[in-house]
This record gives sequence, structure tokens and C-alpha cells, in this order.
Amino acid sequence: MSIERRSSQDIPAWYNLETNGDQFCVSVHKEAISGSDDYYQRVLRLFADLNLPDTFTPPTADKEWGFGQIIQEYQHPELADWLVYKCKIPSLEKKDSLWPIILETTATLALIFRQLSRIKTPTDSKFPQLMEVNLEVNLNGEHPISAEVRPAFLKWVNFHIGRGSETEVAQVMLENYKRMCGSKDVFDYHFQVQMKHPYDIYLQCPGNACGLFPAGRYRSDKLEAYEMTSHNVDTPFQQITLLVGIAKFNQLAMDDYVIK
Repeated sequence: MSIERRSSQDIPAWYNLETNGDQFCVSVHKEAISGSDDYYQRVLRLFADLNLPDTFTPPTADKEWGFGQIIQEYQHPELADWLVYKCKIPSLEKKDSLWPIILETTATLALIFRQLSRIKTPTDSKFPQLMEVNLEVNLNGEHPISAEVRPAFLKWVNFHIGRGSETEVAQVMLENYKRMCGSKDVFDYHFQVQMKHPYDIYLQCPGNACGLFPAGRYRSDKLEAYEMTSHNVDTPFQQITLLVGIAKFNQLAMDDYVIK
């Protein structure tokens, strides 16, 4: 049975996002892992112009993999059918090598999300897919991020507007931006997170109106999946900041589904 991405219907989850401290995690259902060595060799051509210092190591549980030692893979501690891909958010403490590390991190995550978008059949997950994320990495001054947010997540948004989730997400974005870029001239008001009735969310971080917003939509009352696209994301630091923000949203919503 092929997977159907109907905008008004939930889909069994095949990956989930979360962030804690300096850790960003993608939990992946084993049925969604379809990349072969040949597949990775084809996709790697898309990253050739980045001239990354490290070659790509394909996924393995035996050692850290990605472009350099980016991803630590391990069995999910509670779900037998799931793996966890964990990466550490690059820190300013490694200032001399921060730029290549941040590029290798975003390139590795971009490749993972590209592979996960290839799912063909639904998993047997008891939880719904809340969102799908896509990253692009290039050297032309653009580092876009997009996300498709799905009905199960939008129901959560509608219920939690004004209940404090916005502050939690903004705080995570602030902490990780400072981790990567330092705290000079960085203030709380640079990180804006809004949830608006009935289902819209907006994330902004330092930059020229840099953020992640609903695309071509203004407070529609339809409970349907919609795409969020980025604006003026000029650096991988901004891209990671928005990524951890949307991941925190995913984490808060999934925690509620698990509790239920």
C-alpha cells in the first residue's frame, strides 16, 4: 500500500524531532530507512560544490557518521522499531573550526531529511506524523528551511495558543543561537514565536526579517496540512536556529500524544 499524503488526514509517523540542550535528535522508524550506498553516492553529488573538509560516512551504528563525525546512531530506548540519530549543535567554543562544522552539520541533516522524504509505504506507528522538514545547503548566501505541518500538529497548535509553548520555543532558539554565535548584541526580542488562531505559527530569529512562516496562507480555518517556508535565511546559524525551533514544537506536541 502506497502512502497517501492527503492534506486533511493524519499519517502514521516515520520520524520525529526533538531538541534538548545542545542536542538535536531525529527518531526514525526502521521501516523508513531506505538509503543504500548507491543512493548516497548519487545524492552526494548535490553537495559537491560545498567543498566540505570531510567525506561522507554512510549511516552505521558502529561509529559516528555523516560529513565528519556528526551523527551518533543508537537504538531508541523505549521503542523497538525506532532508531535515534543524534547530533550536537556546533558551539562557539570551537571558533576556529565552527564554519566547516556548521556546514557539515546542516549538510548531513539535509541529506537525512531528503532520504526520509522518500518513504513509500506507511509504518505501523501508533503516533501520527506531525511535520516534515527540508533543508537546503549552498554557498550562494541562502540556506532555506521548509516544513509541512500536518493536521495532528495543527490540532495541538489550536489548543495550545497562548498557553506558554511560544516562550519555550523562543528560549530554545535563543539558547542555541548564542551557543553558535555568542551573546554579543543578541537579545530576547530577536526571537519571536507566535501561534495565531486557528492553526498558524511563525518563527523569527536575528536577521533581516529572517524567519519561517506559513506559505501563501493567512489564518485559514481549514484543518489541512500546509507548507511553511523561510525568508532571508542567509546563514547556516539562522537555519539551525529555526530548525531547533520547529523541532521543539514537534517535541512538545509529541509529548502530549504520548501522554494521552
